[in-house]
Amino acid sequence: MKKKKRLYPLLSLMLLLPFLLYHGNNALDITTFEIPYDELSGLRILHLSDLHNKSFGKNQEKIIEKINEIKPDLIVFTGDLVDGRRKGHQNALTLMDALSKNYTVYRVNGNHDFGDNGYALKSKLDELHIVTLENACDTYYYNDIPVQIKGVDDPISYDRASRETEFKNSLEILDDMVYNILLSHRPEHFNDYVESGYDLVLTGHAHGGQLRLPMLGGVIAPHQGILPAYDAGAYTSGPTTMIVSRGLGNSLFPFRMFNNPELVVIDFK
Repeated sequence: MKKKKRLYPLLSLMLLLPFLLYHGNNALDITTFEIPYDELSGLRILHLSDLHNKSFGKNQEKIIEKINEIKPDLIVFTGDLVDGRRKGHQNALTLMDALSKNYTVYRVNGNHDFGDNGYALKSKLDELHIVTLENACDTYYYNDIPVQIKGVDDPISYDRASRETEFKNSLEILDDMVYNILLSHRPEHFNDYVESGYDLVLTGHAHGGQLRLPMLGGVIAPHQGILPAYDAGAYTSGPTTMIVSRGLGNSLFPFRMFNNPELVVIDFK
């Protein structure tokens, strides 16, 4: 009898595991952050990241419905629409096509976007008037108030020998007299973003640590390793706030646990 009782928890876990894996990969969380800034009060930005060509229902209906309920003024995507290890970009294109019909959308390239999938997708996104910021800046107006949105390419786009210098140079702010938002794929460069003087930085790449544990947070993240310092949520230093999205899809490891795909809502108050 004692042996049977010991088996009960194991059997329960085995029965529950398929549900946990499915839920962890497909149940969309909405996380809201409030930014105090009187001049932009009322502005709502939706931050998406790391789709990796994942599908959320037929023709992306599940995620599109959630986004339409959120009613953002502006959508930004911080890299890895596709996955460099897998062929295809149709799911990414379907999502961006739907969003382009109703919203202004800015995006930057992540490390997985520098490959055949990403290059094939880029030309189609241009036709949809998705704004890809490749070390470039654009001005977005909210109630006639200008907001500078800078987007930088992932460091992988530079030669290894000059990567650190070139990436830091790309962070230069064009107009420090207005509110400055930076779209960048990688959160581990937080100190560089602070040094450059951005008001708000939006990043992804860490996938929330893939597996999240109570009190510990994310377990592992690319380019940060075990127990990453910047895995999800908001980080503040001086006037700079960085918000890290847990992302939407998976890459090398095919499962997320206790770490649902995330839609990040940023409300200015």
